[in-house]
Amino acid sequence: YLYGPPGSGKTHVMAAYGRQVKRLLDTHLTEAHTMLGPFVDAAIGRYNQRMATEKAQDVDEAGYLELDGEEIRQALSPAEEFWSSINQLKQQLIDYEYKPTDLIYIGFKELFEVCKYSAHREEAMHALETARVVFIDDVHPQGDPEQVQLVLHLLERRYEMGRSGTFLTTNLQTSDLGGGDPMLGSRLLSRTSEMLLTIDFTDCEDWRQKVKARRVRLVEDELQRRIKDHQS
Repeated sequence: YLYGPPGSGKTHVMAAYGRQVKRLLDTHLTEAHTMLGPFVDAAIGRYNQRMATEKAQDVDEAGYLELDGEEIRQALSPAEEFWSSINQLKQQLIDYEYKPTDLIYIGFKELFEVCKYSAHREEAMHALETARVVFIDDVHPQGDPEQVQLVLHLLERRYEMGRSGTFLTTNLQTSDLGGGDPMLGSRLLSRTSEMLLTIDFTDCEDWRQKVKARRVRLVEDELQRRIKDHQS
């Protein structure tokens, strides 16, 4: 729970960690990707080999062999064998430990819009509940009970499913998330206290103002230098 005023570096820190997590996830996904090409190539090779061999034996693609005027069905046709291999591959990918949806990074405003208005809101909520790591930036329900309920629901579902990788940035203390609703506020405070470690940025400088001041100073110094050069 990264809490503090605007410009204190909350999003910067969370985004930096998110990039590190994505780099690690991409490494695992690359391992899965490298096996796809050879696997499919091998399945296609077996299919072409069987078709070439069985064509000479008067076997059609459906796997029927013409023998003494009678069609005899073989165990698997070349096409069935190919799709059986592809289905095995799909199952391996389903069972693979890592998936692209393991990491979700989204702003709270966009999250609320997706979960309330999108035709795919059920799929979106399921992805958010089950993702290995979720980063939600700028959580600010603004006293809207629906938005407060969304935060509470998401935290409770991830808690129930044992998904501990949850990161939030906000300008609000946990006690203020409920937007003035005592019951929702107490539930959120209880859940965040149990689930989340608070990192307080309130004593940090506003880096935007600091960077802006430095840029203004650099521009002023450059103007002074040019004036002096022109005068000389």
